[in-house]
Amino acid sequence: MRKWMVGCVAGCLSAVAVWSANVPEDLKRDAEAAMKRGADWLVDQQQHGGYWALPDTPALSALAMWGLQVTDPEAYALPINRALVFVLTHTQEDGS
Repeated sequence: MRKWMVGCVAGCLSAVAVWSANVPEDLKRDAEAAMKRGADWLVDQQQHGGYWALPDTPALSALAMWGLQVTDPEAYALPINRALVFVLTHTQEDGS
């Protein structure tokens, strides 16, 4: 679980670095490569049911899905769609 959270945080921080103003091109390339590595790792960790971590925590799966979406929505369309179906079918009307 700890590795998963570290991957999510690293992916989020990398996304912020890529889109920040006045970032040198070599740093952008490094950040994009790190984002791709993190996204590939997330795809490898996704469970068959479309979730990450535990099936009773759809919010964590939504965060992982967001990381894939930010990185490359076309390249990661299949795992994003699996996660979307999982999240939509496992959240309550009140959002929990």
